[in-house]
Amino acid sequence: MTTGTKTLDYNELLSTLMGEWQPRDAAERQMVVDIAEARWGMWRMTALEVRLWNREMSRRDSEEAESIAFAKELKAVTRAGVLYSRRYNAALSRLLRMRRENLEPEPRTPGPKSAANRKQSGLRVVSTERLAA
Repeated sequence: MTTGTKTLDYNELLSTLMGEWQPRDAAERQMVVDIAEARWGMWRMTALEVRLWNREMSRRDSEEAESIAFAKELKAVTRAGVLYSRRYNAALSRLLRMRRENLEPEPRTPGPKSAANRKQSGLRVVSTERLAA
């Protein structure tokens, strides 16, 4: 993703999120990676926005062309931050939905579960074929 210490920071974030979420399969692992990348992107856009504002505020006699460039840069950074935020929220929602839909109730009686037992538990029965699509 990036080089040097920034890679270590990203890897540390990814490792922390993997530890928190404990993904159960490849699909969940991908959602955690998406969450890490989106969060990392949001942090980068926030840092970039701060640098842009600091640069703009340090200019005493800002020319009009520089102000227009600043406005364009700030707009691009803000738009990227919004996209990362949406990506983060979408990945988090998908991961939480996957977790809810894969819930399996504890068997009430020994032996295979019948459809009636699953219906009685109040949990939806989800086909794994639907999740693979």
